[in-house]
Amino acid sequence: MAISVTCNKCRRELDVPGGILFGPPSKQNYDGALEYSLKLHLCKTCCDEIITAILVNKDLS
Repeated sequence: MAISVTCNKCRRELDVPGGILFGPPSKQNYDGALEYSLKLHLCKTCCDEIITAILVNKDLS
């Protein structure tokens, strides 16, 4: 059984490796440690778009 991964931006199934985007750690547990980070899978096209937008300081919306 193969694992099916979809891009969190365009919702297409990944057929080649793209990228993973991690959000900042959030939600502290009972002892104050940070508990989890948001993890998003991106296809190569969306990953390239986001990297380009960051490098040229464009709006990501």
